[in-house]
Amino acid sequence: MQIVSDSSIFEKKTFNILGIDPGTDTIGFSIIKVNIDDLKIVSVTPWTEKVSRFLDEDSFEVQIHSAKYSRLRLISEKFSHVLTVFNPTVIASEAPFFNRFRPNAYAPLVETVFTLQRALHLWDDYKPLYMIDPPSVKKAVGAQARGDKDAVKKAIKLIKELDMVDFNTLDEHSIDATAVCYCELLRLRG
Repeated sequence: MQIVSDSSIFEKKTFNILGIDPGTDTIGFSIIKVNIDDLKIVSVTPWTEKVSRFLDEDSFEVQIHSAKYSRLRLISEKFSHVLTVFNPTVIASEAPFFNRFRPNAYAPLVETVFTLQRALHLWDDYKPLYMIDPPSVKKAVGAQARGDKDAVKKAIKLIKELDMVDFNTLDEHSIDATAVCYCELLRLRG
């Protein structure tokens, strides 16, 4: 019996972890390139996509379907592009959370995550989208569970192996995506 595998990961000696901070319009992404031998970080690439920048409110699609439909389609396209360009081995997203002060935000966030899952399965039906609850992400980077909005930023700046990133130049979405990515890396390290 011959075992066939993708040997390119072994030739490169690195693999990519993709972290996602999902949103209905603004999505944070982060790629952590990891050495396959010792699971040390080689590079970190965080960024944010604002989907509404690409949404034409006067388009035929919006007029026929809705702005929400078009936004979800754009999210799917952007995510598919990220998957194709970075070819991540592991993909993790912050799980939707229910905010009692903004209860109407939960359902659209679930729709967004479902859109991401569907796009991932169309790209590679065998790769899971790992969901990480917000308290676990905060704990992984050393932030207080009920801290202020900058708690993750303050905590992640103290992580020595992430000091290659200038977190002062990033928004909360790309910072949160990097925290999700780092949390998944810690899980892989055991």
